[in-house]
Amino acid sequence: MLNFILKLNYLFAAGIIFTHIAGYILSFASLLFFYKNRERLKQEKIFTAMCLFLGYGFVLAFFAEDKTSAFSEMFNYFASWVPPFVLGYYITASVR
Repeated sequence: MLNFILKLNYLFAAGIIFTHIAGYILSFASLLFFYKNRERLKQEKIFTAMCLFLGYGFVLAFFAEDKTSAFSEMFNYFASWVPPFVLGYYITASVR
């Protein structure tokens, strides 16, 4: 039984690389949707709220003691959740 579990763990570890690569490719491809439909998305309240939240974070980073670290952290935060959010929004908008 232990060998079976170890083999499943190795299979999971080997496959996670490909799922992450596919996820990043699809996430960044979703930004094309964002660019293509930017006029319609400006009317969505959730995108306005997201922009205000990110602007607030960048203002806080501007007044931080270590500006390089603060801006890097804000950019990484932005880059980690915006592409998957836009991809999910695109999928749900196309289903409607």
